Amino acid sequence: MNKLIFSLLVTLTLAACGTTHFGVGEEEWARLSEPQRNEVIKSYNEREKLREETRLVEAQNRAKDEAKKKEQAAEAARQSQVRADAIRRGEAGQYGDFIRVTIQGGELRFGGKHRSYAPVALTLASGEEKILDVVSNDDKYSSYSGKLRVAYNDGTVSMDTNTYNNKSGEARILFEPEWRMGKRYIVESKGQMEMKSVQVLIMIVPTRPVGQ
Repeated sequence: MNKLIFSLLVTLTLAACGTTHFGVGEEEWARLSEPQRNEVIKSYNEREKLREETRLVEAQNRAKDEAKKKEQAAEAARQSQVRADAIRRGEAGQYGDFIRVTIQGGELRFGGKHRSYAPVALTLASGEEKILDVVSNDDKYSSYSGKLRVAYNDGTVSMDTNTYNNKSGEARILFEPEWRMGKRYIVESKGQMEMKSVQVLIMIVPTRPVGQ
């Protein structure tokens, strides 16, 4: 852009916006006496101070709200874990609230492509979420690692939830009576690890006699 065009654009921009002095237009400012100008400046500074104080209060309120939300989330997670621990001990919940999940076969996405991986297994009480460390095993000279989220809530197993709890693309398996003896599924997902033809075995772990 040459200097002439740049200068023209600047001139047009200033003309469109209008030059002001402490919120007062150029022509009006020129007509004011010195005491009047001082009064305008004083009024302008007072308004700016009020705006800044308002912004500060709003920022403080937002910070308090965020802190409260984090505190509530932490308390909810703590309560959920307390209940999960009670389920594991057989002191809470019902039959089917404690399961074992085995994940093997198929492929997960590591390093920009789908690869085979080392099988993983875990137990979950209803209300729990765990983040599994998974490692590729398709190359004997190098390996890749990733995180696979698995959760169990109200009879639903969720796998491969994205970071920040984004549930779009996750795989879900709903409770079935066949879990009592164990049931195998072939799972696909569109989450962070992009599960491809992954075999998932779910089996109920009894914590007390059936019907108790």
